[in-house]
Amino acid sequence: MNKILYIIIAGIILAGGGYFYYASQQLKNNNSYTVEKFEIDDSKQDNCNYDFTIKVDVDKLRFKDHTNLNATLRGGSAQVFDGQLNLSRQSLRLIPSEIQEEDCIKEINLNRNDISQFPMELLEIDQLRKINLSENTITAFPSLKEESSIISLKLSGNDISSVSGADLLKFKNLEHLYFESNRNLKDLPKEITQLTKLKNLDLRRTELARDYGKITKLQKAMPNTRVYYFSKK
Repeated sequence: MNKILYIIIAGIILAGGGYFYYASQQLKNNNSYTVEKFEIDDSKQDNCNYDFTIKVDVDKLRFKDHTNLNATLRGGSAQVFDGQLNLSRQSLRLIPSEIQEEDCIKEINLNRNDISQFPMELLEIDQLRKINLSENTITAFPSLKEESSIISLKLSGNDISSVSGADLLKFKNLEHLYFESNRNLKDLPKEITQLTKLKNLDLRRTELARDYGKITKLQKAMPNTRVYYFSKK
């Protein structure tokens, strides 16, 4: 009985091996795009687990000045550590085009630069989830065609005075939204209440924060969101 069982198992193994060889040959001959793409995606996920360097063509960037430019960026490199890219205080007016080609950036800090328009190209980075654009000169909230996967968006210290409901709804995955010190921001559209994942909403030092009636109404409509509006300054 055992001998018969061994023969059956051996036959299955040989048949499976033959199929595997055939499938391997077919993949090699036909160069299946679907299978190869899947393998590349798995590799990309693994590649996101270590630090890397992005080569940057500094000559293409328009700097207001080079006073605060760090030595690494001046040398044509941008360092990514644990998925985080820090380009704060670099007097940047433009985002290096090489950055948007890197899918493994999870968080980018562009605090205190000279950026006047929201850099839409950042949203093309697959793994990016957190953007810090605080203390720039941005005047308009980003208007997207497709829903964003960003979970944290810091726009504090800019010049945004209004936000449309349609634009807000493209950020339904937001957990943290910062408008602090956008002093001319007087109101938010009712669609803000549809951001059900939102945990923190910072409205300190805005015109809206001074309207206690609107703040109270907002807090009641968003019981699961912590609304920051009071500031000692």
